[in-house]
Amino acid sequence: MTAPTPKKPDEDPATDPATPTDPVPTDPTPTDPVPADPVPTDPAPTDPAPDGDTFPRSYVEELRGESAGYRTQLRTVQEQLHRVLVEKNGGLADASDLPFDPAHLDDPEALQAAIAAVVEAKPHLKARKFAGDVGQGGRTSAPAEVNLLGMLQGRV
Repeated sequence: MTAPTPKKPDEDPATDPATPTDPVPTDPTPTDPVPADPVPTDPAPTDPAPDGDTFPRSYVEELRGESAGYRTQLRTVQEQLHRVLVEKNGGLADASDLPFDPAHLDDPEALQAAIAAVVEAKPHLKARKFAGDVGQGGRTSAPAEVNLLGMLQGRV
């Protein structure tokens, strides 16, 4: 039998950087089962981040309330503009007969088509224009002067 040869100190696998210290697994499939839905162990931090990108809850709620107010004002103004545009068109007797649609504000053809569709579906909503003398309102000719003395003389 041959005696083993002594190793040199520079050939020690623990100190040799070319020799890996961790054994490489030969089986590519893991032997430990991995849970399908891992549960986080640390809950989300409740403290604000130290980088200064977060704001107090009251300030955020105030900003959200202010934004909601602006959105409400915008919606109200858009509805008023829609009503004025429908009245200006003159196709409907009452502008509230056409429901609000933001597309009508940008596209006059879409507004005209929507009014035409409402009038076609419900003809009684169409605006009517009266012409001729119905015995009321302003007259183009001035009435004759009233002469009370002439009326009394005509009775005698």
